[in-house]
Amino acid sequence: MRGKDALNSREAIPAGRREPYRLPRIHAFGLRASLFFLLVFFWGVSWGSVSALQAQSRPQGEYDVKAAFLYNFAKFVDWPKEALPNEHSAIRVGVLGKDPFGEALERVAAGKMINGRPLQVVQARTLAELRTCQIVFVSSSEEGRLTEIMMSLRGATVLTVGESGDFAPRGGAIQFTIDDNKIRFTINVDAAERAHLKFSSKLLSLAKVIHDGAEQVKN
Repeated sequence: MRGKDALNSREAIPAGRREPYRLPRIHAFGLRASLFFLLVFFWGVSWGSVSALQAQSRPQGEYDVKAAFLYNFAKFVDWPKEALPNEHSAIRVGVLGKDPFGEALERVAAGKMINGRPLQVVQARTLAELRTCQIVFVSSSEEGRLTEIMMSLRGATVLTVGESGDFAPRGGAIQFTIDDNKIRFTINVDAAERAHLKFSSKLLSLAKVIHDGAEQVKN
């Protein structure tokens, strides 16, 4: 089981640490973030309790957190066989548009394996390249052509993630939001179904769940 394996890993943290996690200062973020996300998934602490950094340091800290989210999203999706035809195929994480992550996404992906598959980060320059990825982060710089992007991915087994204000209602699978200075996420289950993806119940329990065009709040 993935949960059991993670608990036995070097990154596991004591079960006693259940209080809402406040983001540390940036210089200590890398280690603390990895510990935090294990805590989230295996001790049931909601991702909604994540607090963003204060305004002067938030941009870097925010995208460190979002990079770690992308890694964990990949772990809690059931990928159909056609998405990863080879047992050694990398899980490709593409970024479309202006890259807000800096080096954060590369740091998170470095040396990481998911069910024996490495993570590979790519900067997508054309829409055609997106179909070769398993996860696509659509930068807010691409909000104006979101319809075109979604049409280009129709029928592809790709997990789309974005942060534009209406990303999920317009057909994106997962949308990051900032609510009360906390990072949260919304899942469009219709978009996931179109992409032939199944989310674990654990992931769904931490999200706001919606359908195309109209919200249906879970919990």
